[in-house]
Amino acid sequence: MQLLLAVTICFAAINVVTYVLYAHDKRRAEEGGWRVPERRLILLAALGGATGAFAAMRVCHHKTRKLKFAVVVPALMVAQVLALALFLALSLFAQGRYEADARAVAALESSATVTVDRKSWGYLFDGPGTDELLVFYPGGNVASEAYAPLMQAISQEGVDCAVVNMPFCLAFLGANRAEQVMAELPYESYIVGGHSLGGVAAGMFASQHPDELAGLVLLASFVTDDLSATGLEVLSAYGTCDGVLDLERYEECRANLPETTEELVIEGANHGQFGSYGGQAGDGTATITAEEQWAETADAIAALW
Repeated sequence: MQLLLAVTICFAAINVVTYVLYAHDKRRAEEGGWRVPERRLILLAALGGATGAFAAMRVCHHKTRKLKFAVVVPALMVAQVLALALFLALSLFAQGRYEADARAVAALESSATVTVDRKSWGYLFDGPGTDELLVFYPGGNVASEAYAPLMQAISQEGVDCAVVNMPFCLAFLGANRAEQVMAELPYESYIVGGHSLGGVAAGMFASQHPDELAGLVLLASFVTDDLSATGLEVLSAYGTCDGVLDLERYEECRANLPETTEELVIEGANHGQFGSYGGQAGDGTATITAEEQWAETADAIAALW
């Protein structure tokens, strides 16, 4: 919310300043005095003040006959208003995200076997394993911290985990963030994965970097890019009580995965219990505990790597 307020204030401020300078330049033109350089006026419009510039051009009848102002300023205004509208929409979407619950917050603390280290990009769960790293993308509108219990369970099984923060809690906006993690953390092999929409984004990354990865983990998810010809080891898991996953779409996208893909159908599991963030709208009621769902998922991942 602070970022949203700051951006709104800055946008308003630069447009007020731009309007004032355009109006001032108009007065100076009428009086024959010192003028504001045109380059500076265009720069102000380009830096976010196009709405103020356009308003001053209309109100003060200034620069309307100059082609570079008549064309460039309106174009900049449309682009900036659309960009601001998109930013506001994404910010409001992120305000309603699913937050980590008490169990997830507790799992962000290091245990006897897993060290949790907060990074600029998210969290590293460093367990007894040393060879493999799973780079994990959160589900849409879910805080990365909500996956801490699952990351703890997987790391205890010998596969270290890095859960990645995403812009506005949407992995589509940060599908390539695994590159930063992989560059920073040296491991023998890397696995990328994600939950729900995070899994779709992880599949997008895998399709662009198949030679850099050992595998892909999909939790209640599917891939839209064709990975069938890659040599990736893939685990695709979902629960029988999942009320969110589009199973028809899941079946349609099955052909995008290698024939060697391991499918894990967890009896009694639902969508939200891959994380730990409370109930999710539209989800089914799980008949197993979250701990059981995390343990079965972690066992399946450890069995492949």
